[in-house]
Amino acid sequence: MEVNLASQTHHIPQVGLPHKEPVTIEIRPKRKPTGAKLFAISERILILKGPNTIIANGKGEKYIISTANSLLATAGTGDVLSGIIMGYLSNGYNLLNASILGVYVHSRCSILLYNKGNDNIIASDLIKEIPKVQYILRGQINESL
Repeated sequence: MEVNLASQTHHIPQVGLPHKEPVTIEIRPKRKPTGAKLFAISERILILKGPNTIIANGKGEKYIISTANSLLATAGTGDVLSGIIMGYLSNGYNLLNASILGVYVHSRCSILLYNKGNDNIIASDLIKEIPKVQYILRGQINESL
């Protein structure tokens, strides 16, 4: 028995973390509406990473996290962000809250690394800071540690 998944009507929550160039290309008017218009369904979240990371959903709501720094302009940091978001999803957070919290934790990790004097990092450096940021958010440790 062959199943055509494309014909299924199930709503699968999705988070998009495109790089800047593909988004610029995808939302041009002459092309198919795949970029920002693709996320016009409420079960999708679009995250545009940058100095001011924008989180948008299909309901027209936009959230801006402006705490990041240039350390996140490193190969693999978007993969770390995806993993953080998936961690929150697997713990029961809804798609939007997992995305907002994930972006915030991701950016706070970069701030901790910057405050330690790092001029550049590799993506795995961020992973080591995630538990500390979570402890800080819970108020279990002092941020200056």
